[in-house]
Amino acid sequence: PYVRVFTEERDRPALLVVDQRMSMYFGTVLNMKSVTAAEAAALVAFTVLAQGDRVGGVVFDDERQVEIAPRRNRRALYELLANTAEMNLALNADHAVGSDTGRLNQVLGSVARMSGHDQLIFVFSDLAGVDATTRQRLAGLAVHNDVILLLVADPAARVLQLDEALVVGAGDQQAEVDLADPDVRSATGSFYAERIERILRWPQEIDVSVLPLSSGEPTLGQLRALMGSGPRERSR
Repeated sequence: PYVRVFTEERDRPALLVVDQRMSMYFGTVLNMKSVTAAEAAALVAFTVLAQGDRVGGVVFDDERQVEIAPRRNRRALYELLANTAEMNLALNADHAVGSDTGRLNQVLGSVARMSGHDQLIFVFSDLAGVDATTRQRLAGLAVHNDVILLLVADPAARVLQLDEALVVGAGDQQAEVDLADPDVRSATGSFYAERIERILRWPQEIDVSVLPLSSGEPTLGQLRALMGSGPRERSR
């Protein structure tokens, strides 16, 4: 008798969602958040293609979005990276900060239209403007796909521990935030902490993976540490 063991080949297309909004144009130590997101997306894209899987995605800013259908060739990868670089270089301090209301949700709606089953969906974003609709759309994507959120943050959160006044600006608008005032410091810190804690609970609530990514550290080393275990196996 002969015993044959067959291993089913599984095509795992990857969709990379790269955020290049003005909320990502911020950095205090090493990179702007937009740069860290772009670097991480490039590293993941090359890894996916090297494994023989298709790669595509959506790159978006406050006004535009470019969709690249997943393909198993370098042309799709370079198209994704070229659009990411173009939007990244277009960011500057003179641009008005766009409204976060609904922008991320609009893009996730496009991702839902593009995606099918058993895909890897990577989201590289600070998730500014997240709300209940964001959670609902990510939960819908996670029903049939592996959704990995790379939550890009800046170490500036530590600044909230300082006891001094800071001037923050966006384009031609500036405002002073008096962190020496205990009430202001508490309100500012609570707003940031509550938003992050809410997102970090999503893996238990809607079956998505949330991986924190700092713009204050080299991107490659963080990705190696965060994704060494690889995506989970989906039950059928």
